[in-house]
Amino acid sequence: MDLRDAIALRLLPAAISQDDGQTWINERVIAGDPDDDYGYQKVTFVEDMAIVSYHTRDGLYVARIGID
Repeated sequence: MDLRDAIALRLLPAAISQDDGQTWINERVIAGDPDDDYGYQKVTFVEDMAIVSYHTRDGLYVARIGID
């Protein structure tokens, strides 16, 4: 799935750009309910993990993502 497609479907995607947003690699969907909405995203890096927090209609969530 293309990063723009994920955003259009109202998913919460993540990807890495090494060229100021011209191209994206390691795309993944963090949260995938197209009927929900996601706000107040924050990313904090701790050692080899990315800690992602985000708000949905029913509360606050935290995801831990390994950095490859």
